[in-house]
Amino acid sequence: MIGKDKIRQLARSTFYGHWSITQKVSKDIINFAVSEPHFPMPANIRNAAQEIVLSEDLSYTDTAGLPQLRELIAQTYNLQTPGYSVSVTGGASEALYSGIMTLTDHGDEILIPAVGNPSYDAVTRLADAVPVRYPVQIDKRIPVLPERLCSLITDKTRLLILNTPMDPTGQVIDRIILENIADICLEKGILCMVDESYREIMYESKYYSLSGYNANVITFTSISKLFSMTGWRLGWMITSDEIFEQINFLRNYSATCAPAISQRVALRILEGMGNEHREKILSILTNRRKLMRELLTQYEFYAATTPLGGYFLFLNYQKYCKKEINSMDFSRLLLEKYKVAVVPGVYFGEEGEGYIRIAYATDEKSIQDGFARIRQCLTDLNKK
Repeated sequence: MIGKDKIRQLARSTFYGHWSITQKVSKDIINFAVSEPHFPMPANIRNAAQEIVLSEDLSYTDTAGLPQLRELIAQTYNLQTPGYSVSVTGGASEALYSGIMTLTDHGDEILIPAVGNPSYDAVTRLADAVPVRYPVQIDKRIPVLPERLCSLITDKTRLLILNTPMDPTGQVIDRIILENIADICLEKGILCMVDESYREIMYESKYYSLSGYNANVITFTSISKLFSMTGWRLGWMITSDEIFEQINFLRNYSATCAPAISQRVALRILEGMGNEHREKILSILTNRRKLMRELLTQYEFYAATTPLGGYFLFLNYQKYCKKEINSMDFSRLLLEKYKVAVVPGVYFGEEGEGYIRIAYATDEKSIQDGFARIRQCLTDLNKK
């Protein structure tokens, strides 16, 4: 049961207490904390939104979303096998919340990454389920090992959450491992939720989605990251028909439907509007990733895995610091004295202690200056 005490307890212990600080940073602060691209929403998409407001129906849609939008999403994922449905949601966050609240009961165990989005833990606890963290190899090309997941499965395990590309590390789980894990979940009778929020931002290979792989797989994502549309709250889930009906029963009473204006804008995007922007942004992010890698070498920051997707770097600052300092205090020091906002690694799980998350989707000068300030902070700490 979600009670006031539980909400107060989670409010004190989760990510958003620090986030409220980083959202208020002044213009002289380099913001590596923000979890969205530093790009404007494409002008042609903005113009389309204005036309939609003036000329199209913006009343309630079906809870699952506009039929034509759902059909376009299904085509995007090449869902040719019958038995799978698309539900359009108010972003990936609503999809995660609706899925966990619908599919778990009191005392169920949910496997979540040892280092991962804080929402996984928070929503699990709100659902009165038990989060069980599985190991993530932060410094390896293969972040998740199926055999380690198997060792944590019990008769109480109901759900497994995967994330690829991963927040905060930028690691990508490859196709063979994903399918192996999905097969294990089907065999064990466990549901597998895959967070694909950064699927469009890949650097060295194309993204592979588990959507429609088997009846126990649920994928969810957001349209917001690449097109700087975080405030439009638009995403979707792809599930088996049976799970689709259960989740939409809850969504009918919790959200009613995703915003109609956002759905109609998403229709334009999936029909091809903004494709030229897509390639441009991916090119810019690729160059900024290259710059970041050069700076890592320049400052001898080797304790970080080069991201293969998304726009986050998870840096092990403690390896370069002779003084023991936790990630909360280190992040606070960076913010207050060196004017750099980052997210402390501990917010992604205890295994993230000693790390900070850096979002490099900002301009190149900020990336250069920000890394220089982080290095200066470590140098100053080592002199004390």
